[in-house]
Amino acid sequence: SIDKLKMDRAFTVGLEHDANGSAGAIVRAIIDLAGALKLRTVAEGVESASQLEALRTIGCDDVQGFLFSRPLPASAIDEFLHSWKSDNPYGGVQDVLI
Repeated sequence: SIDKLKMDRAFTVGLEHDANGSAGAIVRAIIDLAGALKLRTVAEGVESASQLEALRTIGCDDVQGFLFSRPLPASAIDEFLHSWKSDNPYGGVQDVLI
């Protein structure tokens, strides 16, 4: 069974400039479809705070991307999570999918 629908970074590139246009409409449709199927949405490739804000506004559940961290080896993840500050501008660890 599946519980998440992951959107490729192709859908997030340029979203901050077109959140109310065709790019935003496509992302909204994907999120609406996922919601109808009782799936959480994950957007990958988030590289800017403006992309993050656009996705939050549209209703995306989770995000991942270089905005938060470059890919890490498994041995470094615990340290990364423990060093994450809950008052950072992007939210708490629970807001980030690694």
